[in-house]
Amino acid sequence: MVGFGGLKRKLGVGLGLPLVLLAAGADSDAAKWMALGVEHAVRGDYAGAEEPFHRACLLDAKLAGACLYFGRTLYLLDRFEQAVSVLRTALANDPGNAQIYRIEIGRASCRERV
Repeated sequence: MVGFGGLKRKLGVGLGLPLVLLAAGADSDAAKWMALGVEHAVRGDYAGAEEPFHRACLLDAKLAGACLYFGRTLYLLDRFEQAVSVLRTALANDPGNAQIYRIEIGRASCRERV
């Protein structure tokens, strides 16, 4: 699973929703919502990405990246407590996902500096 910047480099900006849907394996409604969120996120429209990622996470919390991207989006929108709650759900569903741990460690180190 790559971050938004990695998706931007991997998929390119402006490729349109159809290519993003294919890349996300859009064989479910959750994957389609996630792909729509990715389409917004790679353009830096995190407010626009929030609802699609939220729907994807609600529809299939075990879809790789659905809750992770929702949590990251909330984090980027400075909604840290909500982000932590979502990321904990993501961690429970995917305990081997190193990106979730990396975000949690970064959050903890920022709190220690304050």
